[in-house]
Amino acid sequence: MFALALRRTKRSIFPILELLEPEPGRFQILRKGTGFFISTDGMFLTASHCIESTAQDPRFVYHRLQPVEGQAAFQPIGEVYRDDKRDIYVGRIQVAVPDFLVVSSDIVEIGTSVCCAGYAEFDAAANGYQPELIKPYFQPTAVLDYVKTVAVGNRTYDAVLLNDAILPGMSGGPVVDVHGNVVGLSASCTDPRVARLQNGEGEIQIRNGMAIRSDTIAEALSHAAQNATAKPT
Repeated sequence: MFALALRRTKRSIFPILELLEPEPGRFQILRKGTGFFISTDGMFLTASHCIESTAQDPRFVYHRLQPVEGQAAFQPIGEVYRDDKRDIYVGRIQVAVPDFLVVSSDIVEIGTSVCCAGYAEFDAAANGYQPELIKPYFQPTAVLDYVKTVAVGNRTYDAVLLNDAILPGMSGGPVVDVHGNVVGLSASCTDPRVARLQNGEGEIQIRNGMAIRSDTIAEALSHAAQNATAKPT
């Protein structure tokens, strides 16, 4: 169902990385979330909580997995616009964009099959940074409802409720329909609900993903268009 859409999506997404220098000359890379290109000039979207750090002088970077002569493998992320309350970050990277996604102008309908894309379950600090092990992950799911809620950090989400939880590392990634249009941005999950098994021998926790709606994303992009110059993060 999503085969054609995911070919383009795969070329448009990338991991958000934070470059740390705990000691002079010793670097550490942390995986923070997922971003995706939305234009040929390197503009991209992610969740603003993916561009947060406890470091005194945070440095967020894009890693060019395919080397280009004359350009560094790591490129700094420039900030164009951010809305921490709605958890949206628009940035720009000075790279040749392999492909980009288009944000839908329509709010996705309840019952629609969609797919979350990103880089799940990856901690670059665990065994050192090994880019050859970074693989995209695609999670088919469905839209259950529309919700408005306040989450951690006093963030307010105008979101679509998804059937499945968003996996760690997928935050900031696109939620696409079967045509490859972006209908949401993976942001958070509901609080867990406990369901008891029918045989009474145990219970499971159920969580649903929440993706920022496309109309909220479009509003943020309208603000971003007013910022002509990317600012260094």
